[in-house]
Amino acid sequence: MLFPAFEALEGGDEHSLTALLRKGHQDLRVFFQEMAEAIEAQDAEEFNDFLSTVQTILKQHDAREEAELYPHLADALPDHGAPQRSAWRMDQGRKGMSEFQGCQLPEDLHYDLDYVWARPEEDGTFTIGVTDPAQTMSGRLQKARIKKVGTHLEAGRHVATLESGKWAGGVPVPFAGTVIARNDTLLENPHLINIDPYGDAWIARVRPDDPATALERLHTGPDAVAALQAWIKRYDVQCMRCSD
Repeated sequence: MLFPAFEALEGGDEHSLTALLRKGHQDLRVFFQEMAEAIEAQDAEEFNDFLSTVQTILKQHDAREEAELYPHLADALPDHGAPQRSAWRMDQGRKGMSEFQGCQLPEDLHYDLDYVWARPEEDGTFTIGVTDPAQTMSGRLQKARIKKVGTHLEAGRHVATLESGKWAGGVPVPFAGTVIARNDTLLENPHLINIDPYGDAWIARVRPDDPATALERLHTGPDAVAALQAWIKRYDVQCMRCSD
């Protein structure tokens, strides 16, 4: 259990911030493993990157978040200003695009039913990215780190790390495989994920070790869309995609 007071709060388990905090702390175990590997490999740059992300996760329980979870404390806490929302641009041209509470959910993709989508490519690789509701919950992304081409990852390990002003976390791969391409544009402009999460803001392409089992942990079609809609409803997410 993470932050018991949050979980005990009436409706707290459905609060979108609780979901972010829970995912961040679930990610910590993986980050600590990756930090240990960076020490063993004597890779100071990699270690410092992971350390920065871990520090961000641990700082997430701040005054603004307390104000969101405990409205009766808001008057006693610093005023951080109202959240700013950018204009939403809908992509009406894609076939098989479901929409729920403003969130786009392409029916042809495969989902882990949490934050990640995957698209099979003709060459047997998979393109990996994050979903529309996930980018909305994370806020305006300010930093992205993506594993180098040639990196081998076990299932559940992070192919990328993303950070915003209120969240930091990893993008796990749903199967073991090797990174064969990464979207270097995101290293300079991570905010693109908030604009086009299913298109230009793909994160990486991974070749699975075992193509026959690569989709075992993923879901697609109407059942996946229904499960994602339930996730969106549970955390009361109203998707917005930034225009620039």
